[in-house]
Formats: sequence, structure tokens, C-alpha cells
Amino acid sequence: MKKMLKIVPLILILAVIGAGCAGFIKTSYVTLATSQDLYYQARDAARELYAQGLIDEETKGEINNAANIYKRAHNVATGALEIYVKTKIDYDEGKASKTSLQLALNAASMAISETILKWQEVAKLINAIKPGLVPASLTGG
Repeated sequence: MKKMLKIVPLILILAVIGAGCAGFIKTSYVTLATSQDLYYQARDAARELYAQGLIDEETKGEINNAANIYKRAHNVATGALEIYVKTKIDYDEGKASKTSLQLALNAASMAISETILKWQEVAKLINAIKPGLVPASLTGG
């Protein structure tokens, strides 16, 4: 049920994309949708590295802490994108101002950028120990 509640907003975003919304929404949706489970991948990697004796408890904790920060950033970015999509719909219907739309766009852009940076921090910690264990970037770079 919780998983379904997380997917519903992404379905709304996909519906807006289908209605011909800007490329920003599509790119952001794809980035966030394809990276939503990386938190679990990072925590699994920390457990695996610890079980193999490649990291100590402290390093495992650092990875898990960075993964938690990434997850929170991802959740904020998803919420900000949802707000932008709703504001865009309202703007298109004459119910929101251009300023409101721009503020929502700026917030979503900043939140998504922060999410990308937070994942890079997680990946750097993990891949420094075992290169290639997790994707280095959310954007394929």
C-alpha cells in the first residue's frame, strides 16, 4: 500500500507529460522514478561490504547516514516536482500566476539538483571501496 501511495504522484506526473508539458518535467520524472530505489541499493551495498570485511561499523554507518540524507532529498524533490506539476496545471487554467509557476519551477529544480548531488556523495563512499558497485550518477554521467 505504501509503495502504491508513492507511485500515484508519479503517475500524475506521467499524465501531465502525456499532455505535452515541458521537457523539464519528463526529464525530472525519469530521473526520480528510476532512482527511487537507490536508497535500498546503497544500504544493501553497505551490508555487503561489511559482511565481506571491507568496511568497519563506522564506515557502514557513514554510508547508511549518507543514504538516509539522499532518501530525504529524493522525497523532497519528488514533492517539489508534484507541486510544480500542479502549479503548471493551475497556471494553464488561469488559476496561478506566472510568479507562482516560476517559484515552483525553481524549487523543483533546486530540489532535484540537490538529490543528484546527494546521490553522488553516497556513490562516492561506496565506489571508493568497491568500484562500480552502485551507479555513480543519477543522470547517467
